[in-house]
Amino acid sequence: MRRSSKLMAAAAAAFFVVTGVSACTSTDSKDQTVVAPTASEGPVTGFVRDGQVLHVSRDDVTVNIKASGGELILQGDGLTVTVSGNVGDLILTGSNNMVTSGDADWLEVYGSRNVVKAGGVSSTVRIEGSRNDVSFSGGPSVRVRGSNNTVNGNPQ
Repeated sequence: MRRSSKLMAAAAAAFFVVTGVSACTSTDSKDQTVVAPTASEGPVTGFVRDGQVLHVSRDDVTVNIKASGGELILQGDGLTVTVSGNVGDLILTGSNNMVTSGDADWLEVYGSRNVVKAGGVSSTVRIEGSRNDVSFSGGPSVRVRGSNNTVNGNPQ
């Protein structure tokens, strides 16, 4: 399944996630879902590694992720996300989010007013929406759709 198909499947799966669960981070599961608590309950932590998919779905929370490969799907508004380590795919959907990440193979940003600061991106960057500010290094293919987006790529 390619990226856009994965995003649609992730959005459908997130729709059926039961709210009220503070976090689910099983080491045995290939697919993990984190339903973050509200901002007043404190930051959410999680991890993702090769062969895993981590979904984070909620609004207005701080999320700290440790990554060593895998796929990270972030869905929400007002998220502050820090990813330490490198992730395979990083997909963000929503508005008014701040994401800081290490290297990624693939980066997608959908929505508006997101700020994404990634390390190196080796394959592809896709941005769809308006007023997103995305920076990265590396030599990926870049596709931007929408208006008033700022893209700062620094080839290595």
